[in-house]
Order: sequence, then structure tokens, then C-alpha cells
Amino acid sequence: MKAIGMFFIIPFLSQAQSDEDALRYTQLSFGGTARFMGTSGAFGALGADFSTLSFNPAGIGVYRSSEFSFSPSVTSINTDATFGGNTLQGNRAPFNISSFGVVFSQDLTRKDPTNKWKRFNVAFGANRLNDFNSNTYFKGVNPDNSMIDFYVAEANSKGGTNPNSITNTYSFGSGLFYQTYLINPTASDSTQYTGIVNSGNIEQSGYISQEGSNTEYLFSFGGNYDDHLMLGMTVGLPSINYNSYTTFTESDINSVYGHFESFTKTDNLNTNGLGIKAKLGLS
Repeated sequence: MKAIGMFFIIPFLSQAQSDEDALRYTQLSFGGTARFMGTSGAFGALGADFSTLSFNPAGIGVYRSSEFSFSPSVTSINTDATFGGNTLQGNRAPFNISSFGVVFSQDLTRKDPTNKWKRFNVAFGANRLNDFNSNTYFKGVNPDNSMIDFYVAEANSKGGTNPNSITNTYSFGSGLFYQTYLINPTASDSTQYTGIVNSGNIEQSGYISQEGSNTEYLFSFGGNYDDHLMLGMTVGLPSINYNSYTTFTESDINSVYGHFESFTKTDNLNTNGLGIKAKLGLS
């Protein structure tokens, strides 16, 4: 009898961030208005651009008139994955809103030309600070081992695992492989396990789909003192939205194992977060 296993893993328990999560959510890429991206972020120093409010709040002091900005964008992300000598390409080009915002500028010298404070400006809107969208594919023959080997080692660790407790002990790991008969207790020791695939020579393939963004919603205000000092403050609400869908499949395409055909492991990860921060700037 051939074994066909499929897992849909949806974690219900909260987990702490991994090092990969911390790196993903803290890295920033160029995003914002078309002018800001077209100059590779140089307006972060020059000011008078809505994107600068996320990087240098003092840039709001340079504004001399009110402004509304809206910048749609298409981000093209291409990936190459090589596995087992086989290279597959993935691409994605989603439409998104890179930046939108309104700046209100008040001339403080209109009533008093001698006023050292030239302008007071207020702004609100949002800037997209990172893009997580990508598709990745891989496929190749592994002559040496199987993912099943990892879960056999997990079940056999710490002196082994009783079959009555393996599902509760490793709910999202070897417990799933045990329930689908991909790992089984040995005849001589019921707390030790072997895998249904034990010598490799199987095709492994996968698909990783990622989507989401890091967007900062902000409120900023600042002023211009005597055209020599620009002051600004930004209160931001960084919002993170990240979703990933991963499938991993092993198939006996060469009919090495008469009792195994294929299995597919599927993982879904959904992350949403909202924070608050404040930035001060002067130039």
C-alpha cells in the first residue's frame, strides 16, 4: 500500500521572533515618493519631500507652500533558486501605494515681516518602507536523504518517544509524520523510529510565496527659524503586514520505494504588528 501524506500546518500558539524575523522587519529599503526614490533617497538630506519625514523630520521645515503628494508604484522582484543542478526563476510585480500625504504650510511672516520664525508646517500621511513580495520555486533530486530523516531524529532524541505521546510532544513536527505513517516505531523498540524513506533518491520541490509590507503612518510638524535652522518632529505608527505560504513536496519519481509515492508539507505564516515611535530632527 502506497503512502500519500499531506500536512496543513496552521500554528495557533504565539511564538517569539526568530533571528530571521528580526532581520526581515528591521531592514528598510528605499520607498516613498517618486522623487525620493528617483534620487536614491538624497532628499532625506535636502528636505521638502514627504518621504523625508520618515527619515529626517527636519525636512518639513524646508517647505514653503502646502502640498499633496501621491505616488503609486510597481515593484518588480525576481528570484533564482538552484537545487540539485536545476535553476528555477520566480517573479512578482505587485501594484502598491508607495507614498501619500498632505503638508500644510503657514507663512508666519505675513503679519509680522520681522518674525524670525518664518514658517510652521504640519503634515500627515504614509510612506512604504519595505516590500516583502516575492515568489521562489525549486526542484531537484536529492540522492542522499529526505526531510523525513529530520523528524526521525526528532522522535528518537532524548531517549526516544512513546507512540502514545508523540503527537502531543511534537504536534507540528514528528507527530504529524507519525500520524501519516511516514515514520514508524521499530519492531524491537517502540520508542525508536525509522522513516518510510531512508536512502534518498527522491525528487524534492518547493514553492515559497511571500507578500506584505512595512508602512509608516505618520504625523509630522516643524518650522523654519530665520532660514538657518530647520526643526521637525515625526510621530510614526509603523505597521507590519507579512504573509508567507510554503509548500515542500517529496516524490518517488524513480519508483525506488514500492510503499511510498509522495508527501507535501504546507506552512502558513501570518504576521501583523503596529507600533509607535517619535523622531526629532534639526538641520
